[in-house]
Amino acid sequence: MLDQGRAIDESEHARLLRRFDDEFDSDAASTLKCPAHYTQFVLAPDSFEFYQGGHPGYCNDRFLYVRREPDQAAKSGGRACFELHSRLQG
Repeated sequence: MLDQGRAIDESEHARLLRRFDDEFDSDAASTLKCPAHYTQFVLAPDSFEFYQGGHPGYCNDRFLYVRREPDQAAKSGGRACFELHSRLQG
């Protein structure tokens, strides 16, 4: 289904999401059972940081993203829960 690492445009992304929804509908997923030894952890960060670069002798780009307030996330359709807060010193 996916060719990981290949750049795609918005229309192809939408097509892949529809295909995923068709193949993995909620009725089939609801019948799946977890093994008895299964453990799940849910992470809900308030912020996270991306590093870009990482080459010896180079300055890294660092970006801090912070969780939006619930009313701000609702205004954006609930999808963009994090926003760029600041660029940090590398």
